[in-house]
Amino acid sequence: MARRWLFYPVFLCSLACASEVYAEPNGAPAGGVQAKRAEVEARLKKWRATTLRRDVGLDEKKAVDVERTLDRLQTEREKAQKDLRQQQKTLRALFDLDSTDQAAYAKALQNVREDTAKLQALRLAEFDELGKQLTPKQEAKLLRLMRQMEQKLRDAVRRFKKGHGEEQE
Repeated sequence: MARRWLFYPVFLCSLACASEVYAEPNGAPAGGVQAKRAEVEARLKKWRATTLRRDVGLDEKKAVDVERTLDRLQTEREKAQKDLRQQQKTLRALFDLDSTDQAAYAKALQNVREDTAKLQALRLAEFDELGKQLTPKQEAKLLRLMRQMEQKLRDAVRRFKKGHGEEQE
């Protein structure tokens, strides 16, 4: 059961990945990307607030507490995800160069392991806190709804990339 909860933070992680969707071509004004990202984040927070109250069935006080819990570790989680993506890019670069530098591969893999463990620890801490605030049924509802939203975001990113001719990672 605990492993299934590991997918919930992926939804929150997708916010970090969403910035790639709104990347503008060179020469485009930078304010547009950040404004669009802020708009998307605001819509997602509004959706989450509505979902907690309407679909999960939380009262106002409990919903605010859960939202606070979800927001608390987000900065650390985004940093860990950014570090992990950077190490994955390093590995891809080594593959693209057909490198034989085993030490570089070993270092990149060790960093991936560390970043993955750090991210996992943050996710587990979040799940533990949510488990203290919600009943198992409420947790299950929240997980299901967050996974559905995560899938919608992933699909939107794929459609955007496909429509704009960007290569998939």
